[in-house]
Amino acid sequence: MDAIRGRVMDPASSRVLGVRLDPLDRKAAMERVIASLIDGAPLRIATVNLDFIRLARRDPRLAAALESADLALCDGKLLQLVVRVGGAAPPEQITGHDLVDDCCALAVETGKRVLLLGAAPGVAARAAHRLEMRHPGLVVAGEHGGWFGTDGVPEHATRLEKRFRAFAPHFVFVGLGCPKQELWLERNLAPLGITVGIGVGSVLDVLAGDLPRAPRWMRAGALESLFQLLAAPRRYLERYVLRDPPVLAAAVIEALGRRASRSRGVLVQERSRSAA
Repeated sequence: MDAIRGRVMDPASSRVLGVRLDPLDRKAAMERVIASLIDGAPLRIATVNLDFIRLARRDPRLAAALESADLALCDGKLLQLVVRVGGAAPPEQITGHDLVDDCCALAVETGKRVLLLGAAPGVAARAAHRLEMRHPGLVVAGEHGGWFGTDGVPEHATRLEKRFRAFAPHFVFVGLGCPKQELWLERNLAPLGITVGIGVGSVLDVLAGDLPRAPRWMRAGALESLFQLLAAPRRYLERYVLRDPPVLAAAVIEALGRRASRSRGVLVQERSRSAA
């Protein structure tokens, strides 16, 4: 593997409608986090779902941010299905919830600081308090951050920068939604001296207790999206019913074409060997 700007270029990485999915499992992802803490190199992680792909297809800035991310992880059972349809082994699903939990446990072990950024006013602070209870000894703070533009630029950038420099977090979990969180992280991770930055979307709302999370059996059965839709229809109806299905259909068609191409390639190779 060759490293470019700290990102591991793996030939086993999958692509869904142009967006990269790295073939890491949860353990391997955390090994990359630990390595970054040791050497101090910034690590920017994107947890890719169908909505990310939809937005990246129409926003070149987001597409570039996802491509330059150090890790682009698969956050969706449907994406695993698409990769499998294309004839490749799907990457493990790794959610923002998984990463926040693992990174907070690591932060306690190593004495690192965690900052939560974004969501509605008060959400990040409540989420930080609940994380303190879940991970005794965790040094964590919540910051709303004010209003952010669609390009991820905050209205009060100077004030937010001072907050970061005063707290000096090693981990930052950003809940601004896509594409804001990815664009903010791309622009600010290294300049603010943050080691690990992850866009986590609505994870902050769940941590704060404002949104329920699907029970484990529903997550295992690829029913988490259904649970979210039933639990917060006003928040998820348009995305899951109107926005995601066309992207999923396009992704499956692409995957079927890729599988057919692979099959033709295998057939040609077999004929060439027979002729020889």
